[in-house]
Amino acid sequence: MRKIIIISLSFIILFSLTYAYEWGKMEISTEVNSSYGQDFNISFERWWSNNLGLGSSILYNTLNKEINYHLFIQSPHLKIASGLFYPSLNLFTNNLRLNGYQLSFYLGNNEIFYLSGKGSRTFEDLPSSTHLEPNIPLKILGWNTTFSNNNYLTLSILSLNKNNTENYMADILFVRKIYLPLGFLLLAQETNLYLKDSNLNFSVLFNGEINIGSLGIRGFIGYLNGNTLSLSSLDEGDLGFKLSLALPSSSKIFPEYSIGYFYNTKDNEHKIDLGIKAQWNVSNNLNVEGLARYLINLSGKSYIFTKLALNFPALEGTMWNSLFIKYELKGDSENTSLGMKISYQF
Repeated sequence: MRKIIIISLSFIILFSLTYAYEWGKMEISTEVNSSYGQDFNISFERWWSNNLGLGSSILYNTLNKEINYHLFIQSPHLKIASGLFYPSLNLFTNNLRLNGYQLSFYLGNNEIFYLSGKGSRTFEDLPSSTHLEPNIPLKILGWNTTFSNNNYLTLSILSLNKNNTENYMADILFVRKIYLPLGFLLLAQETNLYLKDSNLNFSVLFNGEINIGSLGIRGFIGYLNGNTLSLSSLDEGDLGFKLSLALPSSSKIFPEYSIGYFYNTKDNEHKIDLGIKAQWNVSNNLNVEGLARYLINLSGKSYIFTKLALNFPALEGTMWNSLFIKYELKGDSENTSLGMKISYQF
C-alpha cells in the first residue's frame, strides 16, 4: 500500500505540471508470454533541460501478482532513483538490474554515486531474464568525471553478498570520444579486479565503435575471469570477441550483422554468436523491424532468440505504436510472447 501511494502521488505531480515542460514522454505497453504470464507497464517522464527532470514507471505481472515501480528525480546537483531499474554504470555491470536506490551528487564535471539494493544479471528484452527476481545484495560507491575534451573516467567499488560471503569488485573505465566530420569514434577500456576468498581475479574489456553517416561498426574483445560474478553480456570465464556491422542496403532497408566467438575457460566450451537485425521503412506510417540471434555452443547447448515488430509512427514522430512477437529457445525450455507498445513524446 505504501508503494502504491508513493507511485500515485508521483503521477499526480507529473500530470499537474502539464504546461511547464521542455519535453516529456509517456509509454504504455503489455506483453503476454506463454511461460511468464502477462506484463503491464506504464511510464512517464518530463524534462525541463538535460539535467532537470523526473519520472515514474509501474510494472505489474499477472503470474506472480507483483507490482514493481521506478521513481527518479534529477537536478543539476542531485539525482535520486528508487525501485527497479538499470543503473548502466560501466561495461562490466552493463546488465545489472537493481531493486533498490541510487543517490548521486554532481559538482562541475564530477559525479559521486552510491547504490544499494538487490541485483541480478538481466538482459532487458529477453523474457527468461527479465522475470528473474534480483536476489544478490550489493552496494556500489563510485565517481565519474569528464576531462580533456571528451575523455571520461569512471571508478567504482562494489561489495556483494554471494553465498553468505562478502566479495568486492573494483573497476576502472576509461572512455574517449573523437568527433569525425560525419560521425564519431568511441574507444573504451575497462579493467576489473574481483576479490573472492582472499584471491584477486583480473578481467579486462576493450570496446570500440565508429559511426560515419549510416555506416556503423561496433565491437569488443575481452576476458571475464571464471571466478568473477558476471553482470555483463560475458559469461563467467568467457574469452573472446564480437563484431557488428550496420550497412544500409538501400534508402529504406537498414540491416546490421554481428558475429562473435568465445572460449569459456571455466567450462572448456566454444561458442559462436551469430545475429542479424534489420529495419525496413515501408512508408511514412509503417516500418518493420526484425531481429534474430543464434548462439551455438559446440558442447550441444544452443540458444535462439527472434523478434518481429510492426511499428506505426504517426504525428511526425511524436507517437509510436508497435506490435511485436518474440520467440526464445534456451536449452529444452522455450517461450513465445505477443505484445503491444504505445509511446507518445511531447
